[in-house]
Amino acid sequence: MKKILFALALFGMLSCTKTVKEKYEDVACGGYGKESAITAEDSAVWTKATASRPDLKEYVLVSVRRQVVAGMNYDFTCRDKNGETKSVKIYAPLPENGDTVVTYPTQP
Repeated sequence: MKKILFALALFGMLSCTKTVKEKYEDVACGGYGKESAITAEDSAVWTKATASRPDLKEYVLVSVRRQVVAGMNYDFTCRDKNGETKSVKIYAPLPENGDTVVTYPTQP
């Protein structure tokens, strides 16, 4: 019985990875994928989430890591006006399930 459950779990992980890689090769199921260049879609998510965050307006996007959840988590690597590297995390839910929001750093 344990072998069957293990095999099913392994199959589920492999099929999830295959499905995700069809759209985002750098995304890992259950964790953040590899750091990659910013795409037009990433920029649109950034713009939508930071519209009400003047403290993030001057940040320059460097790269992003993505995590598939019930939507998508984004971990943006940015540089501030002093050239310091910063991390900004954004959650974009599935359509019709809420707004795209900055989850870190919290609102000052």
